Amino acid sequence: TYRIRVSAVDSIGRKSVAVPVVLRTTPAPKIFNVRDFGAKGDGQTLDTRAIQQAIDACTPYGEVYVPAGDYLTGALFICKSHIALHLEEGATLRAVNNLGHFPMVKNMYEGWVKEVFSSVLNIGRLYGERYEDIRVYGGGTIDNQGSVLADQQTENLSRMARSHGMPVIRCDRVAFDNVTITNPCTWNVHPLLCDGFTTYGCRLVSSGFGLSNADGWDPDSSSDCYLLESILDGQDDNIAIKSVVYPAENGTKIYKPSENIYVSYCHFLRGGGLVVGAEVPAGVRNVWMTNCVVDNCDRGLHVCSRPFGTRAVEEIHFRDIHIKHTGCWGINVTVWYWVPSYLPGVYRPDELLEVRKVSFENIRIDYADGNPI
Repeated sequence: TYRIRVSAVDSIGRKSVAVPVVLRTTPAPKIFNVRDFGAKGDGQTLDTRAIQQAIDACTPYGEVYVPAGDYLTGALFICKSHIALHLEEGATLRAVNNLGHFPMVKNMYEGWVKEVFSSVLNIGRLYGERYEDIRVYGGGTIDNQGSVLADQQTENLSRMARSHGMPVIRCDRVAFDNVTITNPCTWNVHPLLCDGFTTYGCRLVSSGFGLSNADGWDPDSSSDCYLLESILDGQDDNIAIKSVVYPAENGTKIYKPSENIYVSYCHFLRGGGLVVGAEVPAGVRNVWMTNCVVDNCDRGLHVCSRPFGTRAVEEIHFRDIHIKHTGCWGINVTVWYWVPSYLPGVYRPDELLEVRKVSFENIRIDYADGNPI
Protein backbone atom coordinates (compact mmCIF):
# COMPACT_ATOMS: atom_id res chain seq x y z
CA THR A 1 0.00 0.00 0.00
CA TYR A 2 1.31 3.43 -0.98
CA ARG A 3 0.11 6.84 0.18
CA ILE A 4 1.01 9.58 -2.29
CA ARG A 5 0.58 13.28 -1.57
CA VAL A 6 1.59 16.13 -3.86
CA SER A 7 2.49 19.54 -2.43
CA ALA A 8 3.33 22.71 -4.32
CA VAL A 9 4.82 26.09 -3.45
CA ASP A 10 4.15 29.11 -5.67
CA SER A 11 6.46 32.02 -6.49
CA ILE A 12 5.55 33.98 -3.34
CA GLY A 13 5.86 31.05 -0.98
CA ARG A 14 2.25 29.96 -0.63
CA LYS A 15 1.98 26.20 -0.13
CA SER A 16 -0.84 23.89 -1.10
CA VAL A 17 -1.09 20.22 -0.26
CA ALA A 18 -3.30 17.75 -2.08
CA VAL A 19 -5.42 15.14 -0.37
CA PRO A 20 -3.43 11.88 -0.13
CA VAL A 21 -4.13 9.21 -2.71
CA VAL A 22 -3.96 5.61 -1.51
CA LEU A 23 -2.75 3.03 -4.03
CA ARG A 24 -2.50 -0.72 -3.59
CA THR A 25 -0.59 -2.97 -5.92
CA THR A 26 -2.25 -6.13 -7.19
CA PRO A 27 -0.77 -9.62 -6.79
CA ALA A 28 1.96 -10.66 -9.21
CA PRO A 29 0.10 -11.79 -12.35
CA LYS A 30 -0.31 -15.34 -13.49
CA ILE A 31 0.98 -15.52 -17.08
CA PHE A 32 -1.04 -17.09 -19.90
CA ASN A 33 1.31 -17.49 -22.87
CA VAL A 34 -0.64 -17.77 -26.14
CA ARG A 35 1.98 -20.22 -27.46
CA ASP A 36 0.92 -22.64 -24.71
CA PHE A 37 -2.59 -22.56 -26.21
CA GLY A 38 -1.33 -23.36 -29.69
CA ALA A 39 -0.68 -19.96 -31.27
CA LYS A 40 2.09 -20.08 -33.90
CA GLY A 41 2.82 -16.44 -34.75
CA ASP A 42 4.22 -17.45 -38.13
CA GLY A 43 2.15 -15.06 -40.27
CA GLN A 44 0.36 -17.97 -41.97
CA THR A 45 -1.50 -19.94 -39.29
CA LEU A 46 -4.83 -18.50 -38.16
CA ASP A 47 -4.25 -17.93 -34.44
CA THR A 48 -7.66 -16.56 -33.43
CA ARG A 49 -8.84 -19.57 -31.46
CA ALA A 50 -5.59 -20.04 -29.53
CA ILE A 51 -5.34 -16.37 -28.50
CA GLN A 52 -9.02 -16.20 -27.52
CA GLN A 53 -8.61 -19.35 -25.42
CA ALA A 54 -5.74 -17.68 -23.56
CA ILE A 55 -7.89 -14.58 -22.94
CA ASP A 56 -10.81 -16.69 -21.74
CA ALA A 57 -8.58 -18.75 -19.44
CA CYS A 58 -6.91 -15.71 -17.88
CA THR A 59 -7.76 -15.42 -14.19
CA PRO A 60 -8.37 -12.08 -12.39
CA TYR A 61 -5.24 -9.88 -12.37
CA GLY A 62 -3.60 -12.29 -14.81
CA GLU A 63 -1.70 -11.44 -18.00
CA VAL A 64 -2.07 -12.79 -21.51
CA TYR A 65 1.42 -12.84 -22.98
CA VAL A 66 1.98 -12.62 -26.76
CA PRO A 67 5.66 -13.23 -27.63
CA ALA A 68 7.29 -11.71 -30.71
CA GLY A 69 5.77 -13.00 -33.93
CA ASP A 70 3.22 -12.24 -36.66
CA TYR A 71 -0.17 -13.52 -35.44
CA LEU A 72 -2.79 -13.75 -38.16
CA THR A 73 -6.14 -13.41 -36.42
CA GLY A 74 -9.82 -12.68 -36.66
CA ALA A 75 -11.77 -10.84 -33.98
CA LEU A 76 -10.60 -11.18 -30.37
CA PHE A 77 -12.78 -10.14 -27.43
CA ILE A 78 -11.86 -8.98 -23.92
CA CYS A 79 -15.09 -9.07 -21.93
CA LYS A 80 -13.76 -9.38 -18.40
CA SER A 81 -12.18 -7.21 -15.72
CA HIS A 82 -8.69 -7.18 -14.18
CA ILE A 83 -6.73 -8.43 -17.17
CA ALA A 84 -3.59 -7.33 -19.03
CA LEU A 85 -2.59 -8.11 -22.60
CA HIS A 86 1.19 -7.99 -22.99
CA LEU A 87 2.17 -7.59 -26.63
CA GLU A 88 5.91 -8.08 -26.63
CA GLU A 89 7.97 -5.82 -28.86
CA GLY A 90 8.01 -7.54 -32.25
CA ALA A 91 4.56 -9.08 -31.73
CA THR A 92 1.83 -8.11 -34.21
CA LEU A 93 -1.84 -9.03 -34.13
CA ARG A 94 -2.69 -8.78 -37.83
CA ALA A 95 -6.22 -8.99 -39.26
CA VAL A 96 -6.87 -11.89 -41.61
CA ASN A 97 -8.22 -10.89 -45.02
CA ASN A 98 -11.61 -12.55 -44.57
CA LEU A 99 -14.72 -10.74 -43.30
CA GLY A 100 -16.16 -14.04 -42.10
CA HIS A 101 -13.75 -13.90 -39.15
CA PHE A 102 -15.13 -10.55 -37.93
CA PRO A 103 -18.69 -10.97 -36.62
CA MET A 104 -21.04 -7.99 -36.40
CA VAL A 105 -21.21 -6.14 -33.07
CA LYS A 106 -23.05 -3.06 -31.84
CA ASN A 107 -21.16 0.21 -31.63
CA MET A 108 -21.90 3.90 -32.06
CA TYR A 109 -20.62 5.80 -35.07
CA GLU A 110 -21.19 9.52 -35.57
CA GLY A 111 -23.82 9.37 -32.81
CA TRP A 112 -25.84 6.44 -34.18
CA VAL A 113 -26.08 2.88 -32.87
CA LYS A 114 -24.89 0.66 -35.68
CA GLU A 115 -24.08 -2.96 -36.41
CA VAL A 116 -20.42 -2.83 -37.35
CA PHE A 117 -17.76 -5.36 -38.15
CA SER A 118 -15.72 -6.33 -35.12
CA SER A 119 -12.06 -5.33 -34.93
CA VAL A 120 -8.90 -7.32 -34.28
CA LEU A 121 -9.23 -6.51 -30.55
CA ASN A 122 -12.59 -5.58 -29.02
CA ILE A 123 -12.84 -4.47 -25.39
CA GLY A 124 -16.27 -4.29 -23.73
CA ARG A 125 -19.72 -4.22 -25.31
CA LEU A 126 -22.47 -1.67 -25.85
CA TYR A 127 -25.02 -3.47 -23.67
CA GLY A 128 -24.63 -5.73 -20.66
CA GLU A 129 -21.91 -5.79 -18.01
CA ARG A 130 -19.29 -3.06 -17.58
CA TYR A 131 -15.65 -4.05 -17.20
CA GLU A 132 -12.72 -2.41 -15.44
CA ASP A 133 -8.96 -2.47 -14.95
CA ILE A 134 -7.77 -3.51 -18.40
CA ARG A 135 -4.29 -2.88 -19.76
CA VAL A 136 -2.71 -3.40 -23.20
CA TYR A 137 1.05 -2.78 -23.27
CA GLY A 138 4.50 -3.97 -24.21
CA GLY A 139 5.81 -2.54 -27.49
CA GLY A 140 3.80 -4.66 -29.95
CA THR A 141 1.38 -3.77 -32.75
CA ILE A 142 -2.32 -4.17 -33.56
CA ASP A 143 -2.87 -4.02 -37.32
CA ASN A 144 -6.50 -3.97 -38.51
CA GLN A 145 -5.57 -4.13 -42.23
CA GLY A 146 -8.00 -1.36 -43.09
CA SER A 147 -6.23 -0.84 -46.42
CA VAL A 148 -7.65 -4.24 -47.42
CA LEU A 149 -10.81 -4.64 -45.32
CA ALA A 150 -12.35 -1.13 -45.25
CA ASP A 151 -13.56 -1.22 -48.85
CA GLN A 152 -14.82 -4.77 -48.42
CA GLN A 153 -16.82 -3.78 -45.35
CA THR A 154 -18.29 -0.73 -47.10
CA GLU A 155 -19.27 -2.72 -50.19
CA ASN A 156 -20.68 -5.54 -48.05
CA LEU A 157 -22.89 -3.26 -45.90
CA SER A 158 -22.10 0.47 -45.66
CA ARG A 159 -19.43 2.98 -44.65
CA MET A 160 -20.94 3.09 -41.14
CA ALA A 161 -20.39 -0.66 -40.77
CA ARG A 162 -16.60 -0.36 -40.90
CA SER A 163 -14.70 -1.65 -37.89
CA HIS A 164 -12.86 0.71 -35.56
CA GLY A 165 -9.15 0.34 -34.95
CA MET A 166 -9.36 -0.09 -31.19
CA PRO A 167 -12.92 0.08 -29.79
CA VAL A 168 -13.25 0.26 -26.00
CA ILE A 169 -16.89 0.33 -24.94
CA ARG A 170 -18.37 0.98 -21.47
CA CYS A 171 -15.20 0.17 -19.54
CA ASP A 172 -13.51 1.88 -16.62
CA ARG A 173 -9.79 2.33 -15.95
CA VAL A 174 -8.34 1.15 -19.24
CA ALA A 175 -4.70 1.83 -20.17
CA PHE A 176 -2.77 1.46 -23.40
CA ASP A 177 0.94 2.05 -23.12
CA ASN A 178 3.79 1.59 -25.58
CA VAL A 179 1.80 -0.09 -28.34
CA THR A 180 1.24 0.74 -32.01
CA ILE A 181 -2.33 0.70 -33.33
CA THR A 182 -2.38 1.02 -37.08
CA ASN A 183 -4.30 0.74 -40.36
CA PRO A 184 -7.88 0.95 -38.98
CA CYS A 185 -10.93 0.70 -41.22
CA THR A 186 -12.29 3.96 -39.80
CA TRP A 187 -11.73 5.74 -36.43
CA ASN A 188 -8.66 4.33 -34.76
CA VAL A 189 -8.76 4.46 -30.93
CA HIS A 190 -12.38 4.97 -29.85
CA PRO A 191 -13.28 4.89 -26.13
CA LEU A 192 -17.07 5.06 -25.90
CA LEU A 193 -18.93 5.64 -22.61
CA CYS A 194 -15.74 4.97 -20.65
CA ASP A 195 -14.52 6.46 -17.35
CA GLY A 196 -10.76 6.52 -16.96
CA PHE A 197 -8.90 5.90 -20.23
CA THR A 198 -5.16 6.46 -20.69
CA THR A 199 -3.07 6.25 -23.85
CA TYR A 200 0.61 6.74 -23.03
CA GLY A 201 3.71 6.41 -25.18
CA CYS A 202 1.77 4.94 -28.11
CA ARG A 203 1.92 5.31 -31.87
CA LEU A 204 -1.45 5.67 -33.65
CA VAL A 205 -1.13 5.46 -37.43
CA SER A 206 -3.83 5.76 -40.10
CA SER A 207 -2.12 7.84 -42.79
CA GLY A 208 -0.72 6.36 -45.98
CA PHE A 209 -3.17 3.47 -46.34
CA GLY A 210 -5.76 5.07 -48.66
CA LEU A 211 -8.34 5.28 -45.86
CA SER A 212 -11.14 7.76 -45.13
CA ASN A 213 -12.61 8.93 -41.79
CA ALA A 214 -9.55 7.38 -40.13
CA ASP A 215 -9.38 9.60 -37.03
CA GLY A 216 -6.64 9.00 -34.50
CA TRP A 217 -8.03 9.26 -30.94
CA ASP A 218 -11.77 9.88 -30.40
CA PRO A 219 -13.06 9.93 -26.80
CA ASP A 220 -16.83 9.66 -27.11
CA SER A 221 -19.05 10.43 -24.07
CA SER A 222 -16.09 9.44 -21.91
CA SER A 223 -14.46 11.06 -18.89
CA ASP A 224 -10.98 11.31 -17.40
CA CYS A 225 -9.19 10.48 -20.64
CA TYR A 226 -5.47 11.10 -21.18
CA LEU A 227 -3.37 11.02 -24.36
CA LEU A 228 0.25 11.55 -23.33
CA GLU A 229 3.67 11.48 -25.00
CA SER A 230 2.35 9.72 -28.08
CA ILE A 231 2.93 10.04 -31.84
CA LEU A 232 -0.06 10.28 -34.18
CA ASP A 233 0.08 10.06 -37.97
CA GLY A 234 -3.51 10.52 -39.05
CA GLN A 235 -5.59 10.50 -42.20
CA ASP A 236 -8.44 12.54 -40.68
CA ASP A 237 -8.81 14.33 -37.33
CA ASN A 238 -5.94 13.32 -35.09
CA ILE A 239 -8.10 14.15 -32.08
CA ALA A 240 -11.90 14.33 -32.21
CA ILE A 241 -13.72 14.61 -28.88
CA LYS A 242 -17.38 13.70 -29.20
CA SER A 243 -20.50 12.92 -27.19
CA VAL A 244 -23.61 10.89 -27.91
CA VAL A 245 -27.20 10.41 -26.85
CA TYR A 246 -27.01 6.81 -25.64
CA PRO A 247 -30.15 4.66 -25.89
CA ALA A 248 -30.05 2.39 -22.81
CA GLU A 249 -31.44 -1.14 -22.86
CA ASN A 250 -34.63 -0.03 -21.07
CA GLY A 251 -35.31 2.53 -23.78
CA THR A 252 -34.31 5.65 -21.86
CA LYS A 253 -31.93 8.15 -23.42
CA ILE A 254 -28.72 8.92 -21.54
CA TYR A 255 -26.96 12.23 -22.18
CA LYS A 256 -23.35 11.69 -21.14
CA PRO A 257 -20.89 14.47 -21.92
CA SER A 258 -17.22 13.99 -22.57
CA GLU A 259 -15.33 15.69 -19.76
CA ASN A 260 -11.90 15.97 -18.23
CA ILE A 261 -9.95 15.21 -21.41
CA TYR A 262 -6.19 15.90 -21.46
CA VAL A 263 -3.84 15.76 -24.46
CA SER A 264 -0.24 16.69 -23.68
CA TYR A 265 3.31 16.30 -25.03
CA CYS A 266 2.23 14.63 -28.26
CA HIS A 267 3.68 14.89 -31.76
CA PHE A 268 1.30 14.95 -34.72
CA LEU A 269 2.93 14.15 -38.05
CA ARG A 270 -0.02 14.46 -40.45
CA GLY A 271 -3.81 14.53 -40.17
CA GLY A 272 -6.88 16.70 -39.82
CA GLY A 273 -5.96 18.57 -36.67
CA LEU A 274 -7.01 18.73 -33.01
CA VAL A 275 -10.79 18.88 -32.75
CA VAL A 276 -13.65 19.07 -30.30
CA GLY A 277 -16.62 17.87 -32.37
CA ALA A 278 -18.44 17.47 -34.57
CA GLU A 279 -21.08 15.25 -32.93
CA VAL A 280 -21.51 16.72 -29.43
CA PRO A 281 -25.26 16.66 -28.58
CA ALA A 282 -24.57 15.68 -24.96
CA GLY A 283 -21.89 18.34 -24.48
CA VAL A 284 -18.16 18.49 -23.79
CA ARG A 285 -16.43 20.20 -20.88
CA ASN A 286 -13.00 20.66 -19.36
CA VAL A 287 -10.67 19.81 -22.23
CA TRP A 288 -6.96 20.71 -22.16
CA MET A 289 -4.69 20.26 -25.18
CA THR A 290 -1.21 21.47 -24.26
CA ASN A 291 2.48 21.25 -25.15
CA CYS A 292 2.07 19.60 -28.55
CA VAL A 293 3.79 19.90 -31.93
CA VAL A 294 1.94 19.53 -35.24
CA ASP A 295 4.12 19.07 -38.32
CA ASN A 296 1.49 19.15 -41.06
CA CYS A 297 -2.31 19.11 -40.84
CA ASP A 298 -5.27 19.74 -43.13
CA ARG A 299 -6.93 21.80 -40.37
CA GLY A 300 -5.45 23.18 -37.18
CA LEU A 301 -7.33 23.70 -33.91
CA HIS A 302 -11.06 23.22 -34.34
CA VAL A 303 -14.12 23.47 -32.09
CA CYS A 304 -17.04 22.49 -34.29
CA SER A 305 -20.60 21.27 -33.91
CA ARG A 306 -24.01 21.25 -35.43
CA PRO A 307 -26.35 23.88 -33.99
CA PHE A 308 -28.40 21.57 -31.77
CA GLY A 309 -27.50 20.06 -28.40
CA THR A 310 -28.69 19.55 -24.84
CA ARG A 311 -25.48 20.44 -22.97
CA ALA A 312 -22.87 23.13 -23.54
CA VAL A 313 -19.43 22.78 -25.06
CA GLU A 314 -17.38 24.70 -22.50
CA GLU A 315 -14.03 25.12 -20.82
CA ILE A 316 -12.04 24.13 -23.90
CA HIS A 317 -8.40 25.16 -23.67
CA PHE A 318 -5.53 25.01 -26.18
CA ARG A 319 -2.14 26.09 -24.84
CA ASP A 320 1.53 25.92 -25.87
CA ILE A 321 0.98 24.33 -29.28
CA HIS A 322 3.27 24.74 -32.31
CA ILE A 323 1.71 24.14 -35.75
CA LYS A 324 4.32 24.17 -38.52
CA HIS A 325 1.90 23.95 -41.46
CA THR A 326 -1.88 23.81 -41.68
CA GLY A 327 -4.33 23.76 -44.56
CA CYS A 328 -7.84 25.24 -44.38
CA TRP A 329 -7.29 27.25 -41.19
CA GLY A 330 -5.18 27.58 -38.09
CA ILE A 331 -7.94 28.14 -35.50
CA ASN A 332 -11.66 27.75 -36.19
CA VAL A 333 -14.71 27.79 -33.90
CA THR A 334 -18.15 27.16 -35.43
CA VAL A 335 -21.55 25.79 -34.43
CA TRP A 336 -22.62 25.45 -38.08
CA TYR A 337 -20.35 22.59 -39.13
CA TRP A 338 -21.63 21.14 -42.43
CA VAL A 339 -24.87 23.10 -42.04
CA PRO A 340 -25.13 25.32 -45.14
CA SER A 341 -27.79 27.75 -43.90
CA TYR A 342 -30.09 28.58 -41.02
CA LEU A 343 -33.81 28.18 -41.67
CA PRO A 344 -36.09 30.00 -39.19
CA GLY A 345 -38.12 27.66 -37.05
CA VAL A 346 -35.94 24.59 -37.59
CA TYR A 347 -34.55 24.80 -34.04
CA ARG A 348 -36.16 26.20 -30.91
CA PRO A 349 -33.93 28.59 -28.89
CA ASP A 350 -33.59 25.99 -26.11
CA GLU A 351 -32.30 23.44 -28.64
CA LEU A 352 -29.38 25.53 -29.85
CA LEU A 353 -26.00 24.40 -28.60
CA GLU A 354 -24.03 26.75 -26.38
CA VAL A 355 -20.29 27.07 -26.94
CA ARG A 356 -18.51 29.13 -24.28
CA LYS A 357 -15.24 29.62 -22.42
CA VAL A 358 -12.89 28.57 -25.22
CA SER A 359 -9.29 29.77 -24.92
CA PHE A 360 -6.15 29.73 -27.06
CA GLU A 361 -2.87 30.65 -25.35
CA ASN A 362 0.66 30.69 -26.76
CA ILE A 363 -0.28 29.15 -30.10
CA ARG A 364 2.36 29.42 -32.84
CA ILE A 365 1.24 28.84 -36.43
CA ASP A 366 4.14 29.09 -38.89
CA TYR A 367 2.09 28.84 -42.08
CA ALA A 368 -1.61 28.44 -42.93
CA ASP A 369 -2.96 27.92 -46.45
CA GLY A 370 -6.23 29.56 -45.36
CA ASN A 371 -7.11 31.95 -42.54
CA PRO A 372 -4.83 31.68 -39.51
CA ILE A 373 -7.91 32.41 -37.31
